[in-house]
Amino acid sequence: MKINIHVEQLELTEKATYGEVYRAMYQAIQEHWPVMHAVSPDKQALAQQQAAATSAKKVLALRQTGRAR
Repeated sequence: MKINIHVEQLELTEKATYGEVYRAMYQAIQEHWPVMHAVSPDKQALAQQQAAATSAKKVLALRQTGRAR
């Protein structure tokens, strides 16, 4: 399953923890998740969680890279 969700803006504090970033990403993903009748709700929930985790790690890595400059 491949889904692209474009999140334009997240409001996070400068020192947001992984948990805070994960929750913000998870909420954004849930709000914009397409209706997929052919995929079970359990598989969709797992995919949403995996997408939030991957996205949160990327956001934190980008933030860290930006600070290093």
